[in-house]
Amino acid sequence: YFFHIGTHISLVSDKPILVNDTALTILTASPLRYSSFTIYKAGLFLIINGTHFIVRWDFGNRIYLTIGNKWKRRLDGVCSAHGHPSKGFIIKKEKYTNVWKVNNKCKVEMNKANDDEEKWRWAHNICVNILN
Repeated sequence: YFFHIGTHISLVSDKPILVNDTALTILTASPLRYSSFTIYKAGLFLIINGTHFIVRWDFGNRIYLTIGNKWKRRLDGVCSAHGHPSKGFIIKKEKYTNVWKVNNKCKVEMNKANDDEEKWRWAHNICVNILN
């Protein structure tokens, strides 16, 4: 789930994308424009492009978040309460979340020892399939 200036966006694998409980039925490269962001499809990704941030979602279990410096120390939180290493952050969660968080309610999960190796294996298998 993603929340930005009064707009709630639901990104759940194998379910329709919801913007304030309204399903997006057709998603193309032509941006759908909202007051503070646009949503469109680019290749295998959904892109939410807002002022000083970009969210990229693979329609599965990966979300890539790029945030401009304007939001540093102003984020409500980047939290993760998953239970599976393959759904974690690519970089160390401790390093990423502690720099940006302003609310101690967001706990920082500790990486498991095999996190990076598992993610490398997953990325390698996907890239091999794409290149073949």
